[in-house]
Amino acid sequence: MELQPIQEPDRPVHPRYRRQRLSRALILLLRGLAWLPFPLLWALAYTLGALVHLFRRGGAVDINLQMCFPEWDKATRRKVARQHYMVLARSLLELGVQVFQPKRRLLNAVTIVGMEHLRAQQGKPVILLTPHFVGMNFAGSAVAEVVPLVAMYSANKDVAFNELLLKARSRFGAPGLISRQQGLRPILKALRAGKPLYYLPDMDFGARDSVFVPFFGHPAATITAVSRIAKAADAVVVPLVVRQLGWWKGYEARFYPGWEAFPSGDEVADAVYMNQFVEARVREMPEQYFWVHRRFGTSPPGTPNRYKPARRP
Repeated sequence: MELQPIQEPDRPVHPRYRRQRLSRALILLLRGLAWLPFPLLWALAYTLGALVHLFRRGGAVDINLQMCFPEWDKATRRKVARQHYMVLARSLLELGVQVFQPKRRLLNAVTIVGMEHLRAQQGKPVILLTPHFVGMNFAGSAVAEVVPLVAMYSANKDVAFNELLLKARSRFGAPGLISRQQGLRPILKALRAGKPLYYLPDMDFGARDSVFVPFFGHPAATITAVSRIAKAADAVVVPLVVRQLGWWKGYEARFYPGWEAFPSGDEVADAVYMNQFVEARVREMPEQYFWVHRRFGTSPPGTPNRYKPARRP
């Protein structure tokens, strides 16, 4: 047997491996916490979120809320930011339930509303337009259990968490998972085969294939893929909005009526229509939108980046 060299105790560890160790430790923690009853898990999550908020002042959440709700005073924005971290922490801890607990525990916690709007499109290709609210993964799993879905995803740079998220997304039902790098061809194939597309288009994916249209009164890089896919597949857009409910109530996944006269033939007008719909839903539950995302990170030419501090002269 070959002797192994003695490891130097002070030898630096590459940051990538330190992150993996931390990630896998957090996943083990999620697995253990998943055994807690929901009320205890939520209490822990709300406490954790409130603590995180104390150390995250001035970040993307605060900048987004200030841009989108200028009519609010500071106290209101601070309150909503705190609530956001609380519900976000809850969705994170519930990931352990989604991956490691019996399926019935998640399914019993989600109420699906408005299925008649999806049934009304039977026989047609359907795009389930799902905005980024904090419960999208948890409640989306319940929908996947009753609706044969295909979903597009972006790989997480953290290998351990990417494995966890893929397991969470593929455990319920038999969803077809398509990475963004694969392009539109497999999506169109699935739509034409009768599988609804679970699609989350309301993030900043950069200027490519995007148009700058208003979101809460500010120009936001908005992808035009929804109208392009709908046109190419002759698909109907049926919104699916997820709401995280209060104590003892879990989640609600609500289908909305299919959009008429969409796509309109004008990609800019379609992007405006989509943003208006998402904005209206955000105003109904502002603490639950994914404010940690830098929605206005891609700026129109000549416009300063809102998330970078101004340099002193």
